[in-house]
Amino acid sequence: MCNMCFLPSTGISARIFAKWLELSTLNEINDLIETGFVQTTTRRTISLHPMIQEITLSETKPSVSSCHTLLDSLQHICLMHGMEVDYYKKLFQTIGNIIELIEKDDMPKYLLFLENAFPYMDNYNYHKGMKGIIQELKVLLKTKSIGTNSDRALLLDFQATLETKPEKAIKLEKDALAQIENITADNARLVSNLHANLGGLYRINGHLKAFVKGVRGYFSYYLRRFSLCFCLNNAFQPVLRSQTATMVKKHFEVLLITGLESRFHFPEVLLPVPRQKYESEQFR
Repeated sequence: MCNMCFLPSTGISARIFAKWLELSTLNEINDLIETGFVQTTTRRTISLHPMIQEITLSETKPSVSSCHTLLDSLQHICLMHGMEVDYYKKLFQTIGNIIELIEKDDMPKYLLFLENAFPYMDNYNYHKGMKGIIQELKVLLKTKSIGTNSDRALLLDFQATLETKPEKAIKLEKDALAQIENITADNARLVSNLHANLGGLYRINGHLKAFVKGVRGYFSYYLRRFSLCFCLNNAFQPVLRSQTATMVKKHFEVLLITGLESRFHFPEVLLPVPRQKYESEQFR
């Protein structure tokens, strides 16, 4: 019953909600409908009356731990990059209710949930929900004991996503990178994606020379530790099809001469790859 507190006020399909809760049948939901706790319509949508919702919140105290199945299901949908769902508004309304009503008794899990929901909302330009997540993260991450440097870097990156002024967005991305002092196997993908986003902003503003100069030290380290192909495809994808690709190629040929990588065939690493902006579940 505690999961019902997060139902959109306009209702949602009973079958969809049952799937989110990993229920094999609708029997439990039907029982709640018969007892009058859950409202239903002719369209087979279910919702809670505001008074029932208030009582349920008070009695059940839904938390991240007690509602983990629902959060895991929603997070799984948000991680299906490139796949769309026709009920996305209901999905985002449910996430908004979770942010507003749930008790945060497992902060790492909750932060990860927010960080994975944001880019999926971005796919649909759902700015209301994106702003809500940013505001929630800003409040939570003010406390130093909550979150990591990667969480704070992501918050700045999210703010840059909604920033309309390119120069300010560039500053936010730089500030995000400054949050991560040491590149490790755990945060390398995040750093690479941040550089990709910064590179895209530089390209939009015609600052490719600044982009190449700014990431030279990063790549000198990264090429020694991680995959060259992955590095190039993620961080330089925004410029690979532009007229500046020759400049990038020349820069990396200089790195190769210094002995950072002995085997390098430039055309082979310029294959287009999907732009993976935030894969927080892999770098947390």
